[in-house]
Amino acid sequence: MKKPKDATPMITKFRLKSERGWTDNLFKIFLRSPDLVKPNPNHRSGPPMQLFNLERIEAIEKTEEFKAQREITAKRKEAAERAVETKWEMMQQYLDAIEIRIPILDRAELIERACEHYNDMQDWRAVEGRSTSGLKATDDSDPKFLERICVNYLRHCLTNYEDHLDEMSGKVGFSQGYREVRCRIFSEISKSYEWLAEECKWQQEDW
Repeated sequence: MKKPKDATPMITKFRLKSERGWTDNLFKIFLRSPDLVKPNPNHRSGPPMQLFNLERIEAIEKTEEFKAQREITAKRKEAAERAVETKWEMMQQYLDAIEIRIPILDRAELIERACEHYNDMQDWRAVEGRSTSGLKATDDSDPKFLERICVNYLRHCLTNYEDHLDEMSGKVGFSQGYREVRCRIFSEISKSYEWLAEECKWQQEDW
């Protein structure tokens, strides 16, 4: 069915944002309510579709007040983007300065320490009422299991892994930083302990 020639041209809120650069703040100042509300055409249970008179929009956009407010909004957006970019750069500088050092231990000593740490952690979990594996780690345990707890012990107890996560927590770029620190630590463990290289690769890929 053709639209009547005298039909009022309407535009959706989505198009105003994506095509004409309107922001929530501009809506709040100049368009507190839509000119027409219709049921959501895609989902019956979805929010209703808000429509705005295009002629009204064009008239508002020509006003000096709107032009001034749009310029203010653009400057705020630009400043916010610069701030985020600066924080990204700060995160990268922090990552570039990190030095990962892996202590070299005799294989038997590392396994002994890893077993002791694992068993202590299981005891603490039991005291706190949390679930445990029910396993007791010894040097006779399954080799793959021993490799896993050795890598975990090296990563959590013999590097600054936890300190780095605390330092990056809540900052812009945390996810990127977390991945990079993990990768670098696994890489260094693999270089220092070739017999743990496969386990490091598996843990890195499993994350």
